[in-house]
Amino acid sequence: MHAFSCQVAKVCAEMKGMSELADGFNAVGFSQGGQFMRALVERCSHEGIQARTLITLGAQHQGISSVPGCRWVAASSMEAKTIWP
Repeated sequence: MHAFSCQVAKVCAEMKGMSELADGFNAVGFSQGGQFMRALVERCSHEGIQARTLITLGAQHQGISSVPGCRWVAASSMEAKTIWP
């Protein structure tokens, strides 16, 4: 099992035993934390762990193809190039 999946499974098991979460929980995740919380919500809901609200900020749910307005420097030429106009 992949390390990320192991971490999600471990946290699911821990949350399952927390009586404070019996009525569900609200969660906020930033960046990779948002992806982790989404995985918890998707993979743990069948075990009775219910999120009432999930808010993610800056989480890359569908990957990254480009970053608007981002400039990068080519390693070979050290020339700055604009990825997005």
